[in-house]
Amino acid sequence: MRLPAVLISSVLLAASTATAQDLQYRMRSRVSMPDTPPASAPATETAMFMKGGRIRLDTRTSEGSNSIIVNTDVGRMYLVDHGSKTYREQMMPRVIGKPPATDTAAIRAMGLLPQVTQTKETRTIMGFSATRVLSVQRVPYPSDPTASMVTVTESWISRDPRLMKVYNASMQAAQRVLGAETSAMMEMISGHMQGVPLETTTIALQRNDKQPVDPAVVLKQANPEGFMMRNHMEPVEVKLLTLAESIFAVPPGYRKLN
Repeated sequence: MRLPAVLISSVLLAASTATAQDLQYRMRSRVSMPDTPPASAPATETAMFMKGGRIRLDTRTSEGSNSIIVNTDVGRMYLVDHGSKTYREQMMPRVIGKPPATDTAAIRAMGLLPQVTQTKETRTIMGFSATRVLSVQRVPYPSDPTASMVTVTESWISRDPRLMKVYNASMQAAQRVLGAETSAMMEMISGHMQGVPLETTTIALQRNDKQPVDPAVVLKQANPEGFMMRNHMEPVEVKLLTLAESIFAVPPGYRKLN
């Protein structure tokens, strides 16, 4: 069973930006590249479920259906393959005490801290008010110090108190298992990015290391200079409700692989 690392990261990062009434959050994303126009790009369906210290991410593609279930109450994560009805169980570390001090200057120099701009633009998405936030992150190529990969992200972020109550509960629980260094990093990069991202567009570019990047301009262009990839994620459903406990358990009859 193969689960992309980005999916594991996304379920943990969603918890760390944010979790009670519970939250059910369904999304659709499309990834396009220079040789794959957006209209022909295959769609990926994902669903996020949050209930306090328990988080579940379902992903459905043409290749199959998988789930990541995180239970921070017991420090375990389950990687579930619904096609083969199998799963793997992983223990997760627990953070005790305050995260260690982080070298902000060094991390910023490496390009790991995005430059974030909160605009005054707002719109209503799925019944929740959202604000447009732009960010630029530049990561140098180790093999070529004169070049870098740049990601430009447009996020429509909601700070609706009903959603934030759910997200904050999950954040506090996730910090206990993410590890001290990751927790410290999340605190550093939160800022204007705090909230629930209801719609997100991310564009990856290859640029000269010194070349300036205007995110507002890049986002308007269908094929910006150095274009590598565009990922657009939009909500299909955002609902506050009471989730069943069974959602956060491996389905009966599934075989454990480890």
